[in-house]
Amino acid sequence: MTKAPQAGAKHLYLGSIAKSASRRENGEERIARFALQSAARELAPANRVRSCLRAIVPGRDCVELWHSPTRQKAYYVNLITCNRVWVCPVCAAKITERRRMELARSLGIRDDLWIPDGEGGEAHITVPRYHLAMATFTISHAKGERLVDVLGRLKRAYKKMWGGRRAQNFKSSYRVIGTIRAIEPTHGDHGWHPHIHLLLVRDTWNTQEAVLDMYMTLDLQWFDACESVGAETSLQHGLTLSAADQKAAEYIGKMGQQVDDAIRRWDSLSELTKYPVKHGRGSARTLWDLLADYMGGDVAAGELWIEGIEALRGTAHLMTSPGLWKALGTSESIGDDAEMAQDEKNASDAILASLTVDQWRLVVRKNRRGELLEVANAGDPDRVAEFLRGLK
Repeated sequence: MTKAPQAGAKHLYLGSIAKSASRRENGEERIARFALQSAARELAPANRVRSCLRAIVPGRDCVELWHSPTRQKAYYVNLITCNRVWVCPVCAAKITERRRMELARSLGIRDDLWIPDGEGGEAHITVPRYHLAMATFTISHAKGERLVDVLGRLKRAYKKMWGGRRAQNFKSSYRVIGTIRAIEPTHGDHGWHPHIHLLLVRDTWNTQEAVLDMYMTLDLQWFDACESVGAETSLQHGLTLSAADQKAAEYIGKMGQQVDDAIRRWDSLSELTKYPVKHGRGSARTLWDLLADYMGGDVAAGELWIEGIEALRGTAHLMTSPGLWKALGTSESIGDDAEMAQDEKNASDAILASLTVDQWRLVVRKNRRGELLEVANAGDPDRVAEFLRGLK
């Protein structure tokens, strides 16, 4: 019989997230993010996004262009970042992707078990240590209502629901060791529709009976919480709940902001980077969809985007319940936005070019920041130098 591994062996089982994070980025998508950032800069000139990845860090006299051979990716050093997860598509893509990676690592632990194989020996299996359920909370709203009003009611109801003894009883009864909350606002034919995604982290299996029982309990508690703060919802449509164990990567993906999803919904990425004239796509648009439609000539979409970021000012995109990371037995946590917006520099990375202030101003003036990174992804300093000469 094969010797059992040491107790507490850990294995990642959310491989699809790790794989997606390590793959090389689609060049057009990265360029499109910079184009979207330029649109955000036009709509919110007083926001820090105005200087993001444009202004040089005070005290530095150049912009360095580095290349990571392991990630096959180039990145800038010595530039200011805004770290605005609701406003900046470039920072949002970095921050939310790294947050999902942290969640995948912390929640994707598997334990080794040895069970009888029926022949006098033991068979080795690995099972997830933590089990996830995904809940989505919504409230009723009217067409034409401001997002700040609808979102305010949603937040108050959510706070009411998780602030009392009933919430503590729910967590202890269903062995919920912690929660992870994300807010997602969309705008459709019936106006603003913000909703909250909540990952329930449990240390026991999500049986069909348990999930149904949790749903019935939460549904009633959500209805009561909404009623107590003057928000309307329904017992049939205000809450959804499903086990997330079989689709863990998909559900953790919902905790991020899908900037590239909005980009891919366009018929042509190359059109998006050139500010085409195109009408809005209609129902269920995220903030990034609205920003992309503004780039396409939809002025109303731009106004809605401004309304959206103003309503979300000071709102954390992702929050974990107190003590979750300690309960998971890990020192990891959802990091600081400013730190996560910076590109990681590894020992194997190398500098490709050092751009003077005048060279960098030329790159910015011609809106070629994304294209320069795409050229630099090959890791060839000569190609970078040729690209810079071509700008003149």
